[in-house]
Amino acid sequence: SLKNGKINYIMLFLENSLEFLKTGGLLSFILDVSFFETAYLYTRKYLLEHTNLLSIDYNLADFEVASGQLILKLMNGNLNPNNQVRLYDAETKEIQYVNQTQWCNPKDEYKFRINHSTLVERIIHTIWAKSPLILKDLFPHKNLRTCTMLLDMEDRFTSPQHQSSIDLQRYPYYQGSKSLKAKFGDLHFAKYFYYDKGLQDSINDQLKVELTALGIKNKKRIGLGEQIAYDNPKVYIRQSATELIATYDEKRSAANNSLYIFTLQREDAEARSFLQFMCGWLNSDLLTYYAQNQNIIRNAKGKQPQIKIADLYNIRIPADKIFQNTLAQLVREIYQDKPRQEIIIAKINELVYAYYELSGEEITHIRRRNN
Repeated sequence: SLKNGKINYIMLFLENSLEFLKTGGLLSFILDVSFFETAYLYTRKYLLEHTNLLSIDYNLADFEVASGQLILKLMNGNLNPNNQVRLYDAETKEIQYVNQTQWCNPKDEYKFRINHSTLVERIIHTIWAKSPLILKDLFPHKNLRTCTMLLDMEDRFTSPQHQSSIDLQRYPYYQGSKSLKAKFGDLHFAKYFYYDKGLQDSINDQLKVELTALGIKNKKRIGLGEQIAYDNPKVYIRQSATELIATYDEKRSAANNSLYIFTLQREDAEARSFLQFMCGWLNSDLLTYYAQNQNIIRNAKGKQPQIKIADLYNIRIPADKIFQNTLAQLVREIYQDKPRQEIIIAKINELVYAYYELSGEEITHIRRRNN
């Protein structure tokens, strides 16, 4: 694919450039901020193992391009275990130093974490210690996913009015921030979605013929998903936002690919309670802080905030059933008593802070960073 070709090209360029250098030789690179993402795992691994990183300048506004950029400076040669990387935030003028060996972590995809203050590390490690399991450990079978993938053919599956002549299952159709504006928000829709498996298959067959004739191997496809996900209670999560924004929905409904859903694909009391817990957990201030610092929310300068499913699956899940049930009860109260929503949200945040036994200094830091 074009994306993989770009990644391979950058990796090849870096390796070839290093081959021209003697040990101790210096290089500077201007790279896209996507270099911090999962796709560049092996490039980061190579650099961490074969060079000493000298500095990274980020949040740059000096290049007239749509995406964000960073400047990476390095020295060729085996890693010095005491090497300190200078991190410069061009927006705030803040400078910090990180020991390069902190990034040599295969479990963290060799990510270059740029918020490695002692306080941040302490909070993150507290979460890891008390919640060792990630969402993917508990639910490995596509419980978290997009609803529909309609490409540019949304109008062939949706209608602004109920079409009584169409003998297909219909669902309210939610569309990103238009439908979900805030945490625990009421969902609004302007269209109905019709689940037409026959039309999906027909379009995909035609796309396959057209793209094969053009020599394109990676086939675009319409994806309607499974109706069981639409028919059962679910949590909707905004795909693009600077914070985690989620809401709980018990109605039969569908959404475009700018909303993710998390569902257990059943509607018993236990499933509903766990989904309500998940809604409260995702909307807590602590989890937004965690998601921002772990690059689950990708919010680099020059790019629209993005949350990818693979990253969201890495959130930590508290296993304590009493905590889960207490949080779920508070979420139920939010939807039953909207005028008291802000008071109950404050209770949720206090419950979460108490569960992780965070100090006053840590809580103040989290609130300041989230605001």
